Amino acid sequence: MPSYAELITHRLINRERKLASFQGLPPLQWSPKLYFLVKIQSNKMAKVGHVFHAKLQPIQSGECVNGGNGHFPPKTFVRSWMKSPGHRKLLLDPNARTAAVGISSSRHRSYAAWSFSDQPLHPQPQESVVPTFIMRLFFILSAMTAIACVIIFLGQGHC
Repeated sequence: MPSYAELITHRLINRERKLASFQGLPPLQWSPKLYFLVKIQSNKMAKVGHVFHAKLQPIQSGECVNGGNGHFPPKTFVRSWMKSPGHRKLLLDPNARTAAVGISSSRHRSYAAWSFSDQPLHPQPQESVVPTFIMRLFFILSAMTAIACVIIFLGQGHC
């Protein structure tokens, strides 16, 4: 379950996207799957005591990490990312659809990991081959039944 600080950080990132956008960037949806990954990463950074990139995502995505002495409020993480051209580019990526942030602390240090994905939260279901196959089979069987009825009718039987 995300903390208040994590949700506020996410909200601040969406605000930055709205303010900086000339293209009308959509707000990022919170992703429980990405949250699971970034929380693992922020916890590991807090455990080892330094910042690193995990690159755990097997999909088109981006990642920002941050850390330092003190317990930072959410706006500090977002401000520092927005001041960095590379991080800013990721935060404002027009292909981003979902995101999550994980924040962890240890021994007077705070660590944040943020990640986004170009995958929607609820992907559109792919058209199933099975219903199409069943519909075609039904059509063929119906046509065969109609032909059989015509043959029986012409042969003076009943259909």
